[in-house]
Amino acid sequence: MNVIVVKTNDTYKIVNINNDYKELQNIVGGLIEPVHPTIAYQTEMLLPGTLFIVDEEGLLKEKALNKFGTLLYNGNALNYYPIVGDLILIAETIDMDDFRGLTDEEIDQFKARLKTFGIKEVSTDGKEDWQ
Repeated sequence: MNVIVVKTNDTYKIVNINNDYKELQNIVGGLIEPVHPTIAYQTEMLLPGTLFIVDEEGLLKEKALNKFGTLLYNGNALNYYPIVGDLILIAETIDMDDFRGLTDEEIDQFKARLKTFGIKEVSTDGKEDWQ
């Protein structure tokens, strides 16, 4: 399934993964926490049926700020809750009991949003060498 990984260095990559919790944990670097930020749906930054996943203990681990995730979570609020570490843009099944990959249309829409915020796409060749 295709997901978008947004790194803390303002880059992103479309990655094909298995629908496997261990792989999701590997990407975020810890226990996964699905995030459904209301403000992101109200401002149409997140598409219906999509969400993002972060490391549940990212703040405790003092991970770097993810500016895009923080914007999704808080909108333009002056007082904000920081989203830290790499995040995964993903979708959920209609009954909301499992994750699913992003459709091509969802990917295209997210790519346009990411570009608006100056977040650059990196090559999709090989996951291992991506820093």
